[in-house]
Amino acid sequence: MRMLNHLLLVEDDEADIELIQIALAEHILIQHIAVVNDGAAALDYLRFEGNFSTRTKTYPEMIIMDLKMPKMNGIEALQQIKLHPLLQTIPVFILSSSSEPRDLAAAQKLNAKKYIVKEAGFQSLIDAVKQYLNEPLA
Repeated sequence: MRMLNHLLLVEDDEADIELIQIALAEHILIQHIAVVNDGAAALDYLRFEGNFSTRTKTYPEMIIMDLKMPKMNGIEALQQIKLHPLLQTIPVFILSSSSEPRDLAAAQKLNAKKYIVKEAGFQSLIDAVKQYLNEPLA
C-alpha cells in the first residue's frame, strides 16, 4: 500500500475531525493532513488563496469531504473541484451523515471516488482509502 503525502479533510464537526484523524493515523501512513471546515475554505485552500497555516506547496493527493457544511456544502465544492483542470483528478471521498439517494446520486454524477455514510462507521472509510491506495498507479 502506498503512502499519502498530503490529504485534505473537509469537515465542520470537531468530534468527527478528531475521530477521522485517529482512524486514519492508526491504519494509513499519511505525512500531512490539512483540515478546513467548509466547502468555501476547501476551494480557497486548493486554489492557494487565503491564509492557511497548514498548507503545503502541493495539491493534496486525496480529499475526504463532508456534505452538510456551512457556507458551501460538499456537493457545491465537489462541483467546483471537478470543473478545475488542475483539481479534477484528485480523488474525493464523500463521508456524510446523509443516506439520501439524491445526495448519493449527486456525488456519483460528479465522479466522487466513494460515498460513505458516517453511520456505517469510520472503518468503511479506512477500507475505501486502503483499497484506493492499493490500486496500481495510472
